[in-house]
Amino acid sequence: MRWVAVVVLGTLLGACGDDGGSDPGDGSVGGEVTYYRDVLPLIQRECLSCHVEGGIGPFPLDGYEAVVDQSDAVVSAVYSGYMPPWMPDPSCGSFAHERGLDPAERQVFVDWNAAGLPMGDPADAPPPPEDPVVDFSPTDSSRIEGGYVPDVTRPDDYRCFLLDQTVEETRYLTGSWVQPDQADMVHHVLVYAVGPDQVAEVEAADGADGQVGYTCFGGPIPGGRGVPPTQLGAWVPGLLPDSLPAGRGIRVEAGSRIVMQVHYNTTAQASPAADETEFQMRLQDAEPEVPVQTMPLPILELDIPAGENDAVHTETFRNWTDRPMTIVSMTPHMHLLGTRFRARFVGAAGTEPVCLLDIPEWDFQWQQGYARPQSDPVVLQPGEGIEVQCAYDNSATNQPVVNGVQRDPVDVEWGEGTLDEMCILYIRREVPLAEVTPPAVATCEGLADCRAECGASLECLYSCEALNSVDRECQNCATTQAVQCVQALNDVPAGETRDPAHCGTEWFFLGDCLRQCIVHTNLLGGSTDACLRAECGSQYESMLTCTDALFASGECDSYLSTCDPDLPSSGL
Repeated sequence: MRWVAVVVLGTLLGACGDDGGSDPGDGSVGGEVTYYRDVLPLIQRECLSCHVEGGIGPFPLDGYEAVVDQSDAVVSAVYSGYMPPWMPDPSCGSFAHERGLDPAERQVFVDWNAAGLPMGDPADAPPPPEDPVVDFSPTDSSRIEGGYVPDVTRPDDYRCFLLDQTVEETRYLTGSWVQPDQADMVHHVLVYAVGPDQVAEVEAADGADGQVGYTCFGGPIPGGRGVPPTQLGAWVPGLLPDSLPAGRGIRVEAGSRIVMQVHYNTTAQASPAADETEFQMRLQDAEPEVPVQTMPLPILELDIPAGENDAVHTETFRNWTDRPMTIVSMTPHMHLLGTRFRARFVGAAGTEPVCLLDIPEWDFQWQQGYARPQSDPVVLQPGEGIEVQCAYDNSATNQPVVNGVQRDPVDVEWGEGTLDEMCILYIRREVPLAEVTPPAVATCEGLADCRAECGASLECLYSCEALNSVDRECQNCATTQAVQCVQALNDVPAGETRDPAHCGTEWFFLGDCLRQCIVHTNLLGGSTDACLRAECGSQYESMLTCTDALFASGECDSYLSTCDPDLPSSGL
């Protein structure tokens, strides 16, 4: 299906920590706590994917002396919960590959410090962690051509690279793996397939500043405009290849280009080497049994007043299709003013929402995706939804520092820039093959058959299954042209009275609800008519009554015919 042009960006991931593995020691087994028996197993499990020589962590923790040298920082970070980095509230939701220490394990570090950091008996040490056996055979690979030297004047350099991989025919990604080149400064990586309609824009940005790639704080599309690109892969320290379950695949459309966004942390780099990070793919020509798709749920209407320390925005995205929707992972995204992100399952009226994901202390530097256990996906039945909530602190004490000076608060809205804000929950969901590979159809093909059943009404446009399930361009175009017609008819000279037959009042009161339903059903599919009836039924009925008469008069024919010559032939 075609999406409404909403401003969105790709997922940012970033975390350190292993994805599980051998069980740690369960604290001291009598006597004092020692490094080899009690502390080392926890460090091996939770710390060594980052804190090793040459890793992204600011110091290594790969030996007794190294840990003792940093013991104050280690104990403080562990006991406070700052490390290992795992942002979700553990009481909300369950996820695959969770990281973290329970209270008893955190107490081990405190007790060890209080005892004087005893080494203990090396014979008590667990065996060294084995390198994981990686079974991944890519069909295609591509790297940063010529390499990129990060800008050391920026502690965090976000750079996008247009890889040389070309997509001549539509293919399906079943697995991917990012191989970071300079692991001591690559914080995280995201990879996207940019669709044919946006290729020219990224090609124009590539190398425009004289260096390979282009700056991209948020997503890979310069300016954050247009439809969201398809996310193909990601990397954070310790992450193994991403292999989709059997029969699953991500569609990569013919004519797409692959863009890799790399977050470089340069705080420990005086003269960084050129980075040639590589992206490996396992692609197939055959259509998968079950396509998967990454989709944004954005709150586009953000209003964060200057000085406000708790600006909260909430929106519910419901499943308006006639079938269950299976969600296998979630990725939250805000910028620098964000303080909390929460997603809740919303069921039938009268039921209590259920927490799915809660990030109580938002940190832009520690964003990542959270996959549900394969046996426990989120399933939205028709009419059920996900409530997305973002909170922001725009007070004077929470402003970013620019060129060494802390900014004064200003009103902030949705935007791509570092100093703008966003609120997005990215979901990875299973989708019917017909929605991923819609047939090529004329803009309003199928509407005539619907009119035979539901008549010449705007309701027919929004309830027509042929338009709801395949191509929403007819809906989107007709809605835009209808709004423009109503606005033009109601643009009367000062002192003159607007004609009630021109429906200005009805469209005004329906406006926000209509916009929301159009956006939501463009993103998640389903019936726009069902959304409007559930969310703003009385205003919708009033608009239908007035607008059907207006369109039957022919006053809007010149507007509607720009979408399809047959659209205004008998009203709508």
